[in-house]
Amino acid sequence: MTDNKGNKALGGRQATSGLSPRSQQSGASTVEYLVATVIVVAMLFLPVPGHGESAMEMMIQGFKDSHDRYVWGMSYPL
Repeated sequence: MTDNKGNKALGGRQATSGLSPRSQQSGASTVEYLVATVIVVAMLFLPVPGHGESAMEMMIQGFKDSHDRYVWGMSYPL
């Protein structure tokens, strides 16, 4: 038995794998996000060419320098 489009019908339903097209793609974006996250984390912790330290180390040093200046400014008598 076929429907008007020429597809074999099973009790009024089309013969499919039982999964919707959206659920067949489930999990594909998880791998992409994982790869992107690994790349970003690696870029943060690998040494920056020409500086010899990682971007994370430079950012932490920047926070320390900024905090030292803040403490000095707050302790300066007016």
